[in-house]
Amino acid sequence: MKNQMKIQGSLLSPLAIGSSAFIREGSDTRRTSIVKAIYAQSKSAVVFETQNTVYFLTFPKNTITTKGKELAQ
Repeated sequence: MKNQMKIQGSLLSPLAIGSSAFIREGSDTRRTSIVKAIYAQSKSAVVFETQNTVYFLTFPKNTITTKGKELAQ
């Protein structure tokens, strides 16, 4: 069984099967292994699977990510 990770952050680029995901978590950036599947996606969260982990990513409230920069609404 794969690891499962629940995190809060922002995608720095669109999520795409066959590519790594880049996630901003506070002042840190996480690069995942290759995305294998995207199970659910909404304005507030996304669930996706990489080679190693199933991610449950929730997005911070009142922020928008544009070209890698987080902007408060």
